[in-house]
Amino acid sequence: MPLASVLALGLTDHDISPALRRPHFRVALTALMSFSASCLMVGPAAAAVAVLLTALTHTFTAPEQSVYALLILLAAGVMAWRARAPSPAKTVLLACALGATLLDRSPLMLFPLVLALFEWASARRAGTRPDARQLLILCLVPYLFLLPWMQMNWRAYGRVTVMERDAAEYNMVYGAKGMVRSIDADWTSLLPDRVETGTTTVFAWWLREVAAHPLTQAVAVLKRLAFALSQDPFLYPLALGGLWLRRRRRDFRELALLCGYFLLVHCLFTVHKEYFIPLRAPLSLLAAGLAARGEPKPEGDAGLFSERVLVALLAVTLLLCARAEAIAHEYGRLALLRPPGSDQALAEALEKAPDDAWLTFERGQRRLRSGRTAEAIADLEKASALRIDSPEWALQLAWARMLGGDPAPLLAWRAVPGRDVHIELRASLLRAQAYLRMGRLEAARRELADAAAFYRARVVHAQGPERPDEAALLADLRALPVSFRIYLPPFPPEDRGRLLAELARLPARTGAGRKKD
Repeated sequence: MPLASVLALGLTDHDISPALRRPHFRVALTALMSFSASCLMVGPAAAAVAVLLTALTHTFTAPEQSVYALLILLAAGVMAWRARAPSPAKTVLLACALGATLLDRSPLMLFPLVLALFEWASARRAGTRPDARQLLILCLVPYLFLLPWMQMNWRAYGRVTVMERDAAEYNMVYGAKGMVRSIDADWTSLLPDRVETGTTTVFAWWLREVAAHPLTQAVAVLKRLAFALSQDPFLYPLALGGLWLRRRRRDFRELALLCGYFLLVHCLFTVHKEYFIPLRAPLSLLAAGLAARGEPKPEGDAGLFSERVLVALLAVTLLLCARAEAIAHEYGRLALLRPPGSDQALAEALEKAPDDAWLTFERGQRRLRSGRTAEAIADLEKASALRIDSPEWALQLAWARMLGGDPAPLLAWRAVPGRDVHIELRASLLRAQAYLRMGRLEAARRELADAAAFYRARVVHAQGPERPDEAALLADLRALPVSFRIYLPPFPPEDRGRLLAELARLPARTGAGRKKD
């Protein structure tokens, strides 16, 4: 998504303040937002509880993940503020906060509609007339944020794209098979031959699987919910206690709706424990309801300070969104003048930013694929020097040097153990291809055998201890013939064919794989 891309670029290439890359700054910002939102809900004294819980449960995640957690917390804070005294103006601000989350990631895609339906039902139940203007704002404004993104994809690729493409297929596939936690193995081996990879086709297949086995899918969802709750076994009961105590309060009910929606939408498919980190701060806001006395309505300095903090942070967020939207619009405009992603587009971008690490790396890869090895090595050396913390780029440079006649760096290249199993696997496949090019057939076969063993032991592995309800599918995946379809680098056709032929010679594991539908 555009906001995620802009933030990732800024955080990686230092276009954004270095403070955002410091975990302690992100914790402090989270604490400030938690205090502001909770102060409006339960008053400044009880807000300290929310801040304490936020600090105790905060995980020092990567900057991009922390930014999404901050966006969720900002939306929760604006929603709590609006709930105190709803108005069309505050509803617009809430819709903008929700729209900002959609520009980063898709989990809250349907939440504006769910919230509007919840408010409509609540008004009808209370015997009052729903505010049609505010409901319309909730149903429309968040999705206006996606229009430049959709326009860009239509201009550049001729397709309608509302959210991320090809981002959740493996979660859908493993979820349809009843898995609780996601794994990063070759999920395409579990799809029927008639189903092509791609978000739309995989989602349609997932729907058919759910319709065919509803009880199995329901049990799997409950298991994932239990797994999610087990990640914070003390925070969820505290949040439920605060919600029960303040169950008549609109702000608490709507915040609980956000948390419940977030949990459920993730648990429809397989999960990682990191998925639920953004919920910790909103849950802390609910838990603070236990510490408040009576029904506090903060006014004066504390309330004014909290409102100003939320508005200021929302303003900064909207500026970042505007930048992301402008980039998406410009990309779409240029796509009408020349093919997006073409060599001409890359050359124009490098003219504007000759020292951009990613652009230099991309040109090096293209030159390598076109046989301009010496120029490619120069580009990849420059890119790797600009981003020395990227093992993937260092590996690509070693491969280029091998193609240039020096295989020693590639054959000696080793990743930091445990840092990224996919980089280690890719390095093994590259070394096997190098041995094949050098005519060392036995060495290539040993490398491929080691790669297959590494894949089964380290990649086909669930997060944490293996659960009994996951063991059968994991055993099936380990027993399937290894094709490495999603891991093979873009080798030339002759190299790819030779490597696949050697992979086909590998002995199969004992045990029958799960048959395709």
